[in-house]
Amino acid sequence: MQLEILERNTNQSLHHGLSANAKETLQRIDSVVSIMKVMHSSGLDSVTDFNVCLRMVDATDNTDFTKTWIDTACGKGSILLAKIKRLIENGCDVKTAVKNIYGIDNNYSQVEHAKINIYRVTGFMPNIV
Repeated sequence: MQLEILERNTNQSLHHGLSANAKETLQRIDSVVSIMKVMHSSGLDSVTDFNVCLRMVDATDNTDFTKTWIDTACGKGSILLAKIKRLIENGCDVKTAVKNIYGIDNNYSQVEHAKINIYRVTGFMPNIV
């Protein structure tokens, strides 16, 4: 049951009441995560398993849309994408979800990947350095 909740995909019944933009963003997150899973399982890339990211994010408050959330080792942005996903699922608008997350990494290539991943799914440039 818990795994089923963690791996849920975007669907109408789960996201009833969300804006069309929010639903599209959730679908794009699922697409990017699918690509990341393929890269990881093929050994081409090392990323944090998205289900682990969702578990970590689920241990935080995903209903207060005024809080700032910081990932101090953001890598390619998996945890940040999980946080954005949960905020949107709880009714936060996409722009606010992206505005309230910050990522830091000492690897420039990882930072650029995280920025691209989040911009690709949300249309907003994240605060990642």
